[in-house]
Amino acid sequence: MSTFILLLELASALALMAAAYYYMVYNPGAQKAWEHLPTEAEYRARTGQSGTLACSHCDNAETLDVGLLRVTDYRRQHLCTRCRNTLWRSRI
Repeated sequence: MSTFILLLELASALALMAAAYYYMVYNPGAQKAWEHLPTEAEYRARTGQSGTLACSHCDNAETLDVGLLRVTDYRRQHLCTRCRNTLWRSRI
């Protein structure tokens, strides 16, 4: 009986670690917020810009490409370097 309880505790600990890993790596809340950002094409259409894109808030042309949750994240968001507003999203 004690072996069964030990295996049950081990299984529950592994399930808890798997759930924690899922939320740390994927983070459904961040994913949903990222999906609400416009793509570059949608941002161009929304702001009516062609050529080099500029921030629609402060008209700054410099952007910063950062990962959503970490540096190597394939989900990217582009931020204005002056006002730090998130402008659009992309994938690598």
